[in-house]
Amino acid sequence: MIDMDKQPRNLNAEKSVLGAMMMTPDAVMTALERLHPEDFFYPSNQTLFKTIAALDAESAKIDFVSLTDRLEKNGTLEQIGGITYCSEICTFLPSAAHVDQYIDIVLRDSISRNIIKAAQTVDERIIQGDDPNDVGADVIKAIEDALSRKQNEQTEYTVAEMVSRAMDRAEYAMEHPKEERKELLLTGWPEHDRYCGFRRGNNVIIAARPGLGKSAYALGLALRLAGNGKSGLMFSKEMNENEIGDRMVSHISGVPLHNVRNADLTSEDFSQMWQSFNGIDRHDLITVDDPAMTMRQIYNRCKRQKARHGLDFVVIDYLQIVTPGREYAGENRQCEVANMSRAIKLMAMELGITTFTICQLNRDADKRKNNKPILADLRESGSIENDADIVMMLYRESYYNEKARDDNSAELLLRKNRNDTDWTIPLIWNPQTVTYREKVIKHDDPPRWVTR
Repeated sequence: MIDMDKQPRNLNAEKSVLGAMMMTPDAVMTALERLHPEDFFYPSNQTLFKTIAALDAESAKIDFVSLTDRLEKNGTLEQIGGITYCSEICTFLPSAAHVDQYIDIVLRDSISRNIIKAAQTVDERIIQGDDPNDVGADVIKAIEDALSRKQNEQTEYTVAEMVSRAMDRAEYAMEHPKEERKELLLTGWPEHDRYCGFRRGNNVIIAARPGLGKSAYALGLALRLAGNGKSGLMFSKEMNENEIGDRMVSHISGVPLHNVRNADLTSEDFSQMWQSFNGIDRHDLITVDDPAMTMRQIYNRCKRQKARHGLDFVVIDYLQIVTPGREYAGENRQCEVANMSRAIKLMAMELGITTFTICQLNRDADKRKNNKPILADLRESGSIENDADIVMMLYRESYYNEKARDDNSAELLLRKNRNDTDWTIPLIWNPQTVTYREKVIKHDDPPRWVTR
């Protein structure tokens, strides 16, 4: 354990912040917005900061008299060094104009101490026999929480600033069309690229009833994105590496999945498979098939991949069976799903990736005369809809009606689309290869980002 005398701290910076708060209301507002009492290393300074915060909450005047009076009433005046230390604070101020710099120093040292504290827990918890995965996840989270307290980050914008930035982006996109394409995740399916418009920071929900091919559709989508030069991670909670590999082989080669899975292959099948795999190494798609992986571990894996190798999209199959972990656990399953749904959206925004989250629908669609799913059919939590930028639902008439005229006809229903309009994209289902593909539709004008 590190010696307390070696802990990062700066007494003069802490005294300067408190002195500025005694002098100007602006300094009070700035300090209260950026600092917490525990950011101060010295207990006396923590007490002074709490007392000033309490006075400010009551809209009371903050000066030497009011501060010492409140400290005396609370019985803490002598603990912090009495009248002498309060006088020293009120007069110890190199420059009130530089309060932001003093706050930066206090915050920097606080972040450093929190990182040291997080690292120190590793030995203790491992010796106690705690699960190494839990220890690692908790330490990473503690360090990330400490580092996330960014300094001087602008979060407020005027109308003029936002409009100006939007116009700059539009002008840049007009002058650099290839750069605009980088912000889109193009599938090569014309209707998808026309109406879905997958973008970085988006959380896309892929939902359907069991047996409709949610995983099959997501795998096909991931392969198309990877084939178009995008890098992705796919977390599978239901299928292992062998099952996913067999599906990929069938999807890419067109050889029936049953034949691939049971090694019932003709020489023609085998030749077809080998020919179809030309250039397969260019697909930058990694599959993780750990069914016990928690939401925090998924986040850590994505963040590591983004930092080391780059990452454009993530597929999570599927939300309702993801292990929440302690930090995302709630009083009930609905609360847990809501917490994880929000975490996925925040991950998409923070890492600048597109997340495709597979979700199960409830049985309500089975009971209606019109079986096409709607947003209310999302299972277990309304927050799934709230956290989604796009909600896509798969539907096949033959799933509900064995006498359907076209057994292979399917639809992708865009029930929510913040990027564009709601739409229905016709698909074709191939039960032999367990794959979806778009039905060809002729348009007078292809999507503008495809033609550029």
